[in-house]
Amino acid sequence: VYAIGGSNGVSYLNTVEEYDPATNTWTPKAAMPTARKAMGAAVVNGRIFAMGGVNASGVLSTVEEYDSATNAWSGKASMLGVRYSLAAVVVNGRTYAIGGYYGSALATVEEFDPLAE
Repeated sequence: VYAIGGSNGVSYLNTVEEYDPATNTWTPKAAMPTARKAMGAAVVNGRIFAMGGVNASGVLSTVEEYDSATNAWSGKASMLGVRYSLAAVVVNGRTYAIGGYYGSALATVEEFDPLAE
């Protein structure tokens, strides 16, 4: 289980922690390059994709990938539009950013193929 980003009420966070239920412990991991909250996250082939969100700069289209094997983040192609509070799902190895908000509720869906990059 991973806790990624968020807000402490004063600032946006880029922290990443991994929870191990077998030992009931949390372990800090490599920080996400972009601090943010209200992003979508999905897992494909053991890698976590953090999409969109919001921070002090505004609403984001940023997509970043976390590889737990190397404990490292890398940037991916940004989404076409900005969004926060979105749903992120995986179907047949492709991620989908669904809905969310940007000024008002969004009814759009974006597809991302992480294996194509």
